[in-house]
Amino acid sequence: MSKYTNLVAILDGLCKEGMVDYSRFFKWETEEEILASRCRAYIHLLLKVRFGLLDPKTREYHVTDGADDGGIDAYYIDKTERIVYLIQSKFRPNIINFESKDISSDELLAMDIERIIQGYDTNAKGVRYNGKIRQLRDDIRKIENITDYTYKVIILANLSRVDDAKIKRLIGNFPYEVYNAEWAYSNLVFPIISGTFYKQDRLTIMLNVKSNTEGNRIEYLSTTANGNCTVNIIFVPTCEIGKILYQYKNTILQYNPRSYLGMEENPINANIKRSIEIPKTNEFALLNNGITMLADKAKYSARTGRAGEAQISLINPQIINGGQTAFTLSKIYEKALQKGNLSIFEPKEVLLRVISFDEEENNPTSDDRSRRMQLIEDISTATNQQTEVTEADRRANSHVLMELQQLIFKDFGMYFERKQGEFTDGLEKGYIGKEQVIDKESFLRCSIAVSGKPSRARQKAIKILFRKDMFESSLPNADDYKRLMFAYLVSAKLTPSVLQTHGIKLYARYAIVYVASTRFQDDLPIDGYEDRIGSIVNDLFAQWEGFEDYVQSIDINRWRYFKEKRDATTNEIRVNANWQGYYKGVTLNNDLRAYFVDRSED
Repeated sequence: MSKYTNLVAILDGLCKEGMVDYSRFFKWETEEEILASRCRAYIHLLLKVRFGLLDPKTREYHVTDGADDGGIDAYYIDKTERIVYLIQSKFRPNIINFESKDISSDELLAMDIERIIQGYDTNAKGVRYNGKIRQLRDDIRKIENITDYTYKVIILANLSRVDDAKIKRLIGNFPYEVYNAEWAYSNLVFPIISGTFYKQDRLTIMLNVKSNTEGNRIEYLSTTANGNCTVNIIFVPTCEIGKILYQYKNTILQYNPRSYLGMEENPINANIKRSIEIPKTNEFALLNNGITMLADKAKYSARTGRAGEAQISLINPQIINGGQTAFTLSKIYEKALQKGNLSIFEPKEVLLRVISFDEEENNPTSDDRSRRMQLIEDISTATNQQTEVTEADRRANSHVLMELQQLIFKDFGMYFERKQGEFTDGLEKGYIGKEQVIDKESFLRCSIAVSGKPSRARQKAIKILFRKDMFESSLPNADDYKRLMFAYLVSAKLTPSVLQTHGIKLYARYAIVYVASTRFQDDLPIDGYEDRIGSIVNDLFAQWEGFEDYVQSIDINRWRYFKEKRDATTNEIRVNANWQGYYKGVTLNNDLRAYFVDRSED
């Protein structure tokens, strides 16, 4: 499956959502209808991910595509940033055109922006704009202080062969952003599949706080070796936490060692659920350890105009502890929302600790960012005690794994799973296949094998593999990611059934991976990997019996792993072969180099 295939699967899912209320737009009988439906769903996808419009009805409200649309396919009015976005979209029905074909100049020239925002009902030829465009005009009229707003064009299409000056002339000199195919893969497809969509640099979440006095909040300034920060401690309604994680999911768990759906299978969830659903009183505030959030900035105010209520506004909030609590509250919130009754949350509250960095820390240098990340890791390690956090979990947010995830998706269209369950949503909805998800343990073992230590790749337990010193020495950076992916794809072919068919022991898997990696070519195009891997693997299968005969002839191996023993009854000499021990033993690495690498160099 390719990234384009994943995109189409997502669009088809959005089409099914749209069919419920908008069957006139989302039709599925002819090829023309299917393409038109996917084109509309592509606009829905942008509105969902870029602007957080989760409800299909809300998205469809903003879609203007149709006859007499003035060249505008959709719009969105951002009242926080004070920007009116005007969208022109072009979806292509095959991967080659989608990734390489540009939108035409005529399509951009058709954007009648100036006339529409000036309030005209008709185009220059006197043709009346459609109802959705007139709705856009009316929504602009309703904006207070419209002079504070700017207009920006989003071109959701490829546009590589037209210079900036010409683009501006075509669209009336408005500022613009081009979202091409590669942008769509990285910023629409990947976020949907990983549950990290609707990410903005300045995302503000409002928390309603039942509080009559300032005394219900503690604010504390903390000075640390890695920077100064302010801590706000306050009780907030459990309903608010449930709502936040229900909407933002993995987007607000980026610094948490676990993903949203990776928290699902945990016995603690049942206890949290009972403490919300059964009592009518607020024992929850006493029994739960609470939630820790990190934010760039936190502002508290009791001057809301509502007696007994206050608000705390968080910029770029992230849950770094208490994710299990927040996850369970979000699942309860989801069910309560479906029933249309959130009373189950009353009057339960949960302790919230917000750690925000001082203002001078909000324009950090690279050293500042490094220190901030170290502080985040320290806080996460110290506070995640409610459930066991494995060494693999602790490495999930390491810079090298984050970089690998981006590079592998960009070049290979595969999904490197840093956190357990990170891509479960995409798998369950059929957007991606299991073969596209890369297991980080297998990948790390392959990287150890590639480094010339296949015996160690088999030796170490996962707890040791991801221990910080071991992890950093085994995978210091992402520079050699193509060779590592080559090795991983070799490993993926070496299934137990395949090895058994060729008479090769399962223990030999990482030994084969190592030898194959020595035959990797830096200039090999990615679309040539499969053929090259198939050729190498078949060649090694043919040589492996000879290799095993060779290693049994070496004295130190005979003494360690292939001891001869005379049968007392038959007087025959038999070899007690310990292949399991050999393939994770001290002689394997040198034997592989001597037999496969040194010979080829002679």
